[in-house]
Amino acid sequence: MNYFLQKKRQNFIDVTPLFLGLLKKGAFFISRTEKTRHSNTDGYLKGLKKNSFVFDLRQVIDDFQRVLRVLYYTHSAHLILGSKKKFKFTAAKKILFIGAPNTVQELFIELCKSKNHFFISEEDWVKGLLTNNVNTCDYKRDFLKNLKSKSVKEKQFFYQKFGGILKLQMLPDLIVIFNHSQSERPLIESKKMNIPIIAILPLYSNPFEIDYPIFANFKSSLSSAFFYKSIKKALKVSVWV
Repeated sequence: MNYFLQKKRQNFIDVTPLFLGLLKKGAFFISRTEKTRHSNTDGYLKGLKKNSFVFDLRQVIDDFQRVLRVLYYTHSAHLILGSKKKFKFTAAKKILFIGAPNTVQELFIELCKSKNHFFISEEDWVKGLLTNNVNTCDYKRDFLKNLKSKSVKEKQFFYQKFGGILKLQMLPDLIVIFNHSQSERPLIESKKMNIPIIAILPLYSNPFEIDYPIFANFKSSLSSAFFYKSIKKALKVSVWV
């Protein structure tokens, strides 16, 4: 991943005008003053305004454009699984999104499906999804094989938990966490399996624990729409599976 970031530094997705537009509309990327603020967040802040921390806009823009590059290259890259003579067997790299921008969740889930990536909410996280991936895949396969014998309640529970990750057979190549404060288990499992992590963080979190951190307010309708549209643009390349 770092290879791509070093080889192509230009901002192929320039989000600066979008950020400025959000600021003009009053959608400031700020966080209310919190009693506990991690000491490693100093470089991400510009100062205080009306008892609120104001994020350094330039830093947020740089971080977010880096995240979009990571999403773009992961989405458009393929893994070489093996080769025989002149033929290569490859598979598209996969992204697992945990949670979604608040006001555009349905649109975001449809985006994940259309781009052949995966989605699961923080509340529906399955313990051991990453660290015990083989057993999770076996459970999904056995359940679907015996689907006719399952009750309506069992089916509802299954599709609520696994609907967005039914085709996830291998570990994802990238994890994206929207609500970091409610995703402790996914974070622990991702780090244990050495999967790169993108996360939107509150001020009490340590950015050094995340590969690609973003300090921003993603809960308002304006910022949710902004994140959705930006990620959609980063995933514009069509890939086969």
